[in-house]
Amino acid sequence: MTAGTNMVATPRRAREVFLFIRINSPDYLRIFHSDLNTFRDELVRTSGGLIVAAVAGLLFLSFLSVALLVSAWESRFRLLTAWAISAGWLAIALAGLVCARRAERADSLFDFTPLLEQDLAAIERPDP
Repeated sequence: MTAGTNMVATPRRAREVFLFIRINSPDYLRIFHSDLNTFRDELVRTSGGLIVAAVAGLLFLSFLSVALLVSAWESRFRLLTAWAISAGWLAIALAGLVCARRAERADSLFDFTPLLEQDLAAIERPDP
């Protein structure tokens, strides 16, 4: 290829790439918007579960200390009540942690790699 043809081919190639980007940018923005909404929903669920777990964990510790104090007394009903309340708060704290763990997603968000590879392959294909 001569220098003159290379000078013409480079701007032509850039024009084709920019045209391709301009045509496909609405699709990319739609995918990005969808991934952003999914990320937001996941963040809200995870944060909610972690907040519930943290508050319940702190309350569990406070009731545990009350239960330990009450367990020194010689009443069977006070002991049962204190430990039941502590066990209930522990169950709530564990449920919050389970909720937060389930809210986490295994797949990666904002994964444009396959779409970009497909589009780059389409750009690279010579016109018939």
